[in-house]
Amino acid sequence: MHEFVLNPPTSAGVIEIGMPIEDAERRLRLVEGFVPPEPGTRRDRGFAYYESGFSITAAPDDSGRVSYVEFSKAFGVVAVLYDGISIFDEPTEEIIRLLATRTRVTIEDFGFTVVAPDLLLSLGRNSLPSFVGDPGGGHFDSVLMSAPGLYG
Repeated sequence: MHEFVLNPPTSAGVIEIGMPIEDAERRLRLVEGFVPPEPGTRRDRGFAYYESGFSITAAPDDSGRVSYVEFSKAFGVVAVLYDGISIFDEPTEEIIRLLATRTRVTIEDFGFTVVAPDLLLSLGRNSLPSFVGDPGGGHFDSVLMSAPGLYG
């Protein structure tokens, strides 16, 4: 299992916030399971897709430096950790509770997005639970770590 550690505000896995996008792209290509784009196709700058269905986006700012890194999960093949919390493996309510013991947390977009602005983290899910115990919406699908300034 691959493991990526979030260390706000400096790094997210193999990517450092503020590094040149070209260096980030080189590092993303070295992660095991990288799938290069098909000949004749183009991907957005900083986007990397992996055999497991996992993806990482290192987005450049206007100066060509990484301004945020986003991880989109694939079940059971990747661990993205913040302060020992496994973002994709723990239930959403547990992650919200654990983050709230460390920092300010806001719930946005009717519960689809959870933001920890002081940590520069935004966590997203594609669905919400319909009832207590409903597995739908029970885990986050993505996590974004930004450079300082995004959350004002």
